[in-house]
Order: sequence, then C-alpha cells, then structure tokens
Amino acid sequence: MTIIIDRVATFSFTREKNTKQVEMKKSLIKGKLLQPTYKVLTDFVASNVVMILNTDEVVPVESSERVRPAVYVEKAKTRTRARSYVVDFYKDDRLSTLRKLAGAREAEFFDLSEKIANWFKESLFWPKTYLFIAQFTVFEGGLSHTFVGLLATNLSHGQLAEHEEKILEQIKKGVIAKKIRKGLVFPHLVVQGDKLRLEPKAKVFENQAVPAQYFYEFLHLEPPFYAQGLGEETYGSLKEKGHGVSLRKLTDKLKETREDIPQLVKASITIDKVELRSPLSVLDSVLKIAKDPEGYVLLVTGSSLEAKLGKHDLTDDLLQLKSIQEIVETIKGRKGAA
Repeated sequence: MTIIIDRVATFSFTREKNTKQVEMKKSLIKGKLLQPTYKVLTDFVASNVVMILNTDEVVPVESSERVRPAVYVEKAKTRTRARSYVVDFYKDDRLSTLRKLAGAREAEFFDLSEKIANWFKESLFWPKTYLFIAQFTVFEGGLSHTFVGLLATNLSHGQLAEHEEKILEQIKKGVIAKKIRKGLVFPHLVVQGDKLRLEPKAKVFENQAVPAQYFYEFLHLEPPFYAQGLGEETYGSLKEKGHGVSLRKLTDKLKETREDIPQLVKASITIDKVELRSPLSVLDSVLKIAKDPEGYVLLVTGSSLEAKLGKHDLTDDLLQLKSIQEIVETIKGRKGAA
C-alpha cells in the first residue's frame, strides 16, 4: 500500500493577551506540492500520516487491547510501538465536513480546512502549535481511496514562524519535531472478509499516556472510554457497599453513564477450561446455567451461530451440530448417571 499527499493547508495557533489567534498560511495546492521546494513539507506530512496508519489500534468501547492495523504502509521502514485510538463521532455535523474534505477540490478544500481550524481555535485548550490539514490518497490492489489527515506539531524550541518559507526551514532544522504531538486520520480502514472497506471513524494518535479531551471534542469525537473497565469498577464499587448486586442493579447503574454500556461490557464464564464471553445485557436471557451434584450445565440460546478457528469456519466439519432432542437426552443421561 502506498500514499500520495494531494493537498495541505497550514495554520498557526497563538495566544496574545488571552486572545486566541489562528492564521492560515499560503495555500499549498497539489501542483505546488510537487515542486522541490515543498518536498520537505510533503515528506513531513507523509511520514506522520503513515506513522498513524501503521500504529496498533485500540477500540476503547470494546477493549483496552491493542490490535494490528488492517494494512501496513510500505513507505515506513519500521513499525512504531505507539498506539492510536479508533473512535466514533457523537454528533454527525463535523463528520459530514470531514467527508466533504476527503474528496474536495482546491477551493473547497481550503474553505473546509479553515472551518476545521476555527473549530480547533474555539476548543477549550491548546498550546501554541501548527496544524497541518492534509488530503491524501491511498493506493491498494489497484484501488484508491482519499483520506484526511490532521497533524498538530511540537516545537522543540523557538517560536512559531510568520512566513511559509520559515516553516519549511523549521521542519528541515528539526525546530518542528519530526514526530507530531497529536494527529488523526479519517476515515478508518478495516478488513471485511478479504476486502478493505472504510468506516466513518477516526484513528487518533497522541504521544502522551492520558488523552487530551480537547483534541477529540473539537471534531465531536468520542474521547477514549473503556466500557469494560467501567463495568468492572462499577461492580466492585457496588460490592464494597456490602449489598447483593443483581444484574438489573448493575446494568441500571451503567446506563446512567451511557445507555449502551451493558451491551459493551462482557462477563466471562468458564466451565472446565471452556470459556464463553457474554455481554451483560443478555447474560441472564441468553445464558442459562444449571447446577447439580455432578457439576454445571450451560445452555446458550440464539438465532445465529459463528464458530471459527482463525478465519476458518468450523460449523461444516469439526463442529458437529446436534438436535435439541439429542441435547435433552444427554442431560437426562447425566442425571441418570448421577
């Protein structure tokens, strides 16, 4: 997979006497980006966009575990150990602007970029920084897709430059750190079957342990939020109060934070090293657990089944489906043996 940087809009953000100021630098359209003068800028933007695409991913509403990205961009020499969050939009208004930006031509691209820069300016907090808004194309297997990249920089020393040529010089001399402070790519690439597809989410990179709320809020993105951790902490807190904790009580408490949390929090059930994970929302309705002197019986009901070994489906051969009557007879036989 390879990428080409199509357009870049550059903004500087400063504060003067508690007044936030944003300035758009000279427009850099695709034609100018091809000139040798701007190679330092395209290389800087491309290397950081590639870095974000190549980072391991965490989907906060599902798990705190890192997973590999759907694709790996060949342009990077090595994989990074950093991670990025894949997050949803909690409002669609700014999602639609990013969608337009990904496919915009010159004039519209810079108008939309300025709109995004002003949203960034109005966020509650940001340090002095440059914001590079880029449109780029990803080529994979004869297909191409357009993306948006937003990159916020670090200054290793010195001040923000007034002139565009000075910005290029700061990149060359390392005044602007080679690795960005924060950035994101939209939309998000995923693999479905054997094909790549795009989903309307953002992949957000930060070079700090604690996520900066403002960098998510200005685009109406859901800040990183671990549903699983919340579920575990809430249950522990209720237990510490010394009262019995019913499933209803736990799910009601979680819904106070967000209605869909019980669907995202999963409980694990293990019988003789056979493990099953279930969302709290269906723990009591889909799963039935029985106990007798011989041990436990777990019954799971549902309308669909998926059983895989890696990418291989097991339902056709290794997994032998039984009739309901056969299962009933097995349970009866177990009771008879007891």
